Amino acid sequence: MLDFSDRKELRKCLKENNVKDVVQVDQLLKKMAGMMIEELLEAERDEHLGYEKYDTKKKETDNSRNGYSPKTVRSSQGEMELKIPRDRKGEFEPQIVQKHQTGQIRLSPCMPKA
Repeated sequence: MLDFSDRKELRKCLKENNVKDVVQVDQLLKKMAGMMIEELLEAERDEHLGYEKYDTKKKETDNSRNGYSPKTVRSSQGEMELKIPRDRKGEFEPQIVQKHQTGQIRLSPCMPKA
């Protein structure tokens, strides 16, 4: 996990993403928030199906992954385009970003431990 209380790691991240001003910081935060939300959605689908991607030994269902649907959501970071995971049977109901959700999603800040 990235440890942003480590200034060297933070500077490395900023340099790798070519961040040079406040607008670019905001864009990077938005990108990171989107990636984190998508990972949470993947974990939700893994739990729903009962196995992780490529772990067919634990698969005890005839349901499986079935790609993604694009969804634009509004957040405190602005509009984000997310890839919402689907399952073959259409039974997966994500909770982080719910189906047919129209309002703004809330992103709570995660502050590094001091």
